[in-house]
Amino acid sequence: GVRDDEEYNHALSEKETTSWGAPELVHVSAEDVRGFFSALASDDALSSLERRAPHGVRKRKLFESLYEYAVPTHRAMWFVKINYLSQCRRDVDACRRLWTEDLISQVRELLRDENIALAPAETQSELHYVLGLGNYSIEQDLIDHKVYFGYFMRYFTEHKKYSKRSESKASDVLRTLMSVLRALVPE
Repeated sequence: GVRDDEEYNHALSEKETTSWGAPELVHVSAEDVRGFFSALASDDALSSLERRAPHGVRKRKLFESLYEYAVPTHRAMWFVKINYLSQCRRDVDACRRLWTEDLISQVRELLRDENIALAPAETQSELHYVLGLGNYSIEQDLIDHKVYFGYFMRYFTEHKKYSKRSESKASDVLRTLMSVLRALVPE
């Protein structure tokens, strides 16, 4: 469903997070966590979900849950903001650093997978999904751009040697990662 931008668009700045009053995370059962992500992927009002935002969904589990339930990017990032603000006690710089580290860690893990079969255009791989979260994070200034860009530049430099072994795989990976570089490098 379509929602007003105000429902999603809470910036990650000291001023915005103070006035927003991001909800506290709650301890819930595994079944309740599944129910939460199912509702997050649907049209349920975010105001009803904020009282059920689960504690303990971090790092890999967070990315896998968002992808598995096909949570739309805006709604996924709404939960990411709540989750990281809770972890960092509303310290915006700490949130940005932690989210950047976790995002890079997940991308690294997905890129490390030797069977990085890139999905056809009509489907979305987990790597594409996570990179989409990264691109949204860039647009909304939710990550440390310099650290994120540095990771990708190191990745390209370190993996240049592999391109000689499998040019088609290297081209597929490069094509996939181009969206990140376009988002990071202003025109």
